[in-house]
Formats: sequence, structure tokens, C-alpha cells
Amino acid sequence: MKDFDIFYVLGIVLIFSSILFLAYITTRYLASKAGKIAKGKYLNIIETVALGKDRYLHLIKVGNDFMLISSSGKGIELLSRVNIDNYVENMDNRQNTFTFNNIFKYNLNKIRNIIKEVEKDKEE
Repeated sequence: MKDFDIFYVLGIVLIFSSILFLAYITTRYLASKAGKIAKGKYLNIIETVALGKDRYLHLIKVGNDFMLISSSGKGIELLSRVNIDNYVENMDNRQNTFTFNNIFKYNLNKIRNIIKEVEKDKEE
């Protein structure tokens, strides 16, 4: 009877591990596809600032020009063209928020900051 229980538990662990692995692979695949969709050849989002719930300012590079647009639940509006001198394009200036790695690092940093705040409160 004990052999049956061991095999049963091992089977459940194996099935659960397989489901987690497939979910991880699927998430990585979908994140890479979303990243390719969000990144254009001539159009890049340089920076995004949240102004409130469902309100954002986006600095967009279109070819060699820069544009400042706003987006909200009501729509998207061109605010102005921006002249930026001395812009150096590198991987730090491009935001690719749709990769699994970036989302994971962002959430991990948020958790670390919360833990640090809790520890700081305990010391006081």
C-alpha cells in the first residue's frame, strides 16, 4: 500500500512540474511575440510617464523626429513635436516592457522595496 502512495505522490509532482514548465515556456513565447509587435523598425517608444489612472504621456521617436503624445481611455492625441539634441540611441533608451525578464525584474524590485520598508519600520 505504501508503494502505491509513493507512486501516486510522485505522479502528482511530475504532472504539476510539467504544467509549470509548459506555462513557463508558453509565457516566454507569448512575451517574445508581444515584444516584437511592440517594437517597430521606424517607430519606438522612448519613454512613458503615467499621469494617473489610464492617462499616460509617451515620447515617441518616428524616424529621426520626436513626438510627445498623450493616451487615455478617451483616445490618443498628439501634443507637440519635440526637438532633442544629443540623443544617443542605445538599448537603455529603448523600452521593451513586454519581455518576461523585464516584468520579472520589475516585480522583484517592487517586492524587495516592500521588504526593506517593512524591515525599516520594525527597526523604528
